[in-house]
Amino acid sequence: MSDVALSAAVRSSLLALQRTTDLIDRTNNRLATGLRVAGPVDDPVAFFSSKALRDRAFDFTERKGGIDQGISTVTAALDGVESIDSLVRQLKGIATSLKSATSSQFTDLVAQFNNIRGQIGDLANDAQFQGINLIDNTSESLTINFANNTTSLLTIDAVNLRQSGLLVDAMEIRADSKISFTGTVTSGFTLNNTATAQVGTGGYTRVTAVSGFGGQFVVTYNGTGQTITATGAEIVFSLNT
Repeated sequence: MSDVALSAAVRSSLLALQRTTDLIDRTNNRLATGLRVAGPVDDPVAFFSSKALRDRAFDFTERKGGIDQGISTVTAALDGVESIDSLVRQLKGIATSLKSATSSQFTDLVAQFNNIRGQIGDLANDAQFQGINLIDNTSESLTINFANNTTSLLTIDAVNLRQSGLLVDAMEIRADSKISFTGTVTSGFTLNNTATAQVGTGGYTRVTAVSGFGGQFVVTYNGTGQTITATGAEIVFSLNT
């Protein structure tokens, strides 16, 4: 079998095609892996330098993710604060209206007040992001790290903006009833200190002092003063202001 003799030009062309094929394979591998060097065997210096840079880029991406999560958590809390502020303003308006409300309006306003008060807790409970709530309690906190090698961080402590945290108590319509006492009419009117008065649904309260007469007198029990005004056969009770 005779050998095939190639001219110098053909041999040069074949070598060029072989180099082109190698470059195409290398380029496809880089596009597939994103790496200029496939492994430490090919180029140890370039490979490990690249790995260090990739790890650092991953750390930055992780920190950015934590910052984005912190921003979203704070945004959810701020939205909740704005909504709660709006409800508190409504409660203030209702409380102002109660000053001049008629007896028929009073019950409706109290119901509105308590209903809106309950919504404050619901809004505070909903103002969370990925399980972190900054306005529903005082036990949680949000910590955002800005770097791996330093102590650069931000810590935000939660606050309680529920109705209990804002000290907004429920409103209750109460009336003094079943007030009884014993006394003797002489030149004035006296009560003994064993008299009892039941207020609302609470227990009995001991009368501690009685003073004044001439149309009205003040009964003091457990530190609370009541002015009692006698009109004809009736006795009218009103707050001692």
